[in-house]
Amino acid sequence: MELSLFLAKLFGLYLLVTAAVWALRGEVIAPAVEELFASRGMLFLSGVIALAVGLAIAIGHPVWEANWRGVITLFGYVSIAKGIARIGFPEFPRRATGLIRQRAAGWIWIGVMLVVGGYLSWVGFTNG
Repeated sequence: MELSLFLAKLFGLYLLVTAAVWALRGEVIAPAVEELFASRGMLFLSGVIALAVGLAIAIGHPVWEANWRGVITLFGYVSIAKGIARIGFPEFPRRATGLIRQRAAGWIWIGVMLVVGGYLSWVGFTNG
């Protein structure tokens, strides 16, 4: 349970901070992400990191429950998928960067990040 609470705090704060930065400085972040995905080396490196983080979560936190603990495990598996996509199929993430420029899709994604991040932060800090 301690690991679950730690990961809830970590992912919750990560999502809240990332969403806030995207909302406040999206005009700076979007070109940086496009530049990252344009570089094969950086895309590969970010894929290796995503894969390692995802595997660590999947191995260290294999909790499949229909609650916040299951959300944390799901994060691990999504990270594994992101890593595999970036390493093995780099054209897919590059095409996905077009969504960054669509304002409505960006705001929806920011909203999802704020809701999930707020929920995980609340659970992590109130149950600890």
